[in-house]
Amino acid sequence: MSESPSNARHAMTAARTLVALLLGVGFSFIFLNQSFTPEQTNFENAAVTGAETTDTFGVVDGFLIHCFGSRNAQRCLDGQASRAPKSAALWLGNSQVHAVNQLQPGQVNAAPILFSSLSAQGLDLLTFSLPNANLQEHYVMFEYLRQHMPLKVLILPVCFDDMREEGVRSPDVSDFVHDAETRRILVGSDIGRRIIKSASTASSGDGNSNMSNETKGITGTIQEQVEKDLNAWLEEHSRLWRARPEIRGWLFYSVLYPLRNSLLGIKPSTTRKMIRSRYSNNRAALEET
Repeated sequence: MSESPSNARHAMTAARTLVALLLGVGFSFIFLNQSFTPEQTNFENAAVTGAETTDTFGVVDGFLIHCFGSRNAQRCLDGQASRAPKSAALWLGNSQVHAVNQLQPGQVNAAPILFSSLSAQGLDLLTFSLPNANLQEHYVMFEYLRQHMPLKVLILPVCFDDMREEGVRSPDVSDFVHDAETRRILVGSDIGRRIIKSASTASSGDGNSNMSNETKGITGTIQEQVEKDLNAWLEEHSRLWRARPEIRGWLFYSVLYPLRNSLLGIKPSTTRKMIRSRYSNNRAALEET
């Protein structure tokens, strides 16, 4: 029995669609493999610094003098302890402090330059910066760090954008909230108690916070274990799987954000509206710092 012309056309259309789909998947795989490698670009800062920036953190005598948060804070504190200064300065900032656009060989950012200048005046400078840091995070970091250094001077730039962010990130700041002495200090203020409450739902920074958050709805089930095992296998065997943060960052910051800004007419000169509750919380944190 011969196939009807209509069925033949449908079969041909289906075949072409399948070939186009396979070609699309193949080209996408090649493009992603060639474009992304794990930790090639720090897209955590891409929204404010762009993909051509380099994060640079100063080192003196093998010790960091510029750190990110709880993940490497001790390296900065160990270095200061080895220098044994009588007085210290602390500079808290956001990504503009550690990100350099189109960094050239031999160039350094402001932190090591200021370190050298203040050292001549008897002050040992440590710098901590986080992308889009808000004043609540600076307050927590200040309360933790001042317990571990002979602090005399605090350098804290304040701008309106700092008042538009909310909460404390995990683990880089929430780890400090979980420090017993820092927590005791924070409990003494209204904003400190609000910060503790907001951080109580954050991870304590055990290195698996992302995976824990992704599977918290299926805790204790077979699905949870299967997903964890599958994720671990893919992390070990697939470069693209390890590059997920970069691909996600590229999609959001290089495609979706510019598209959103274009559609809404948002420009660098666009006036940002005040978010009253966030402004109040950050203002209270600034007053406590």
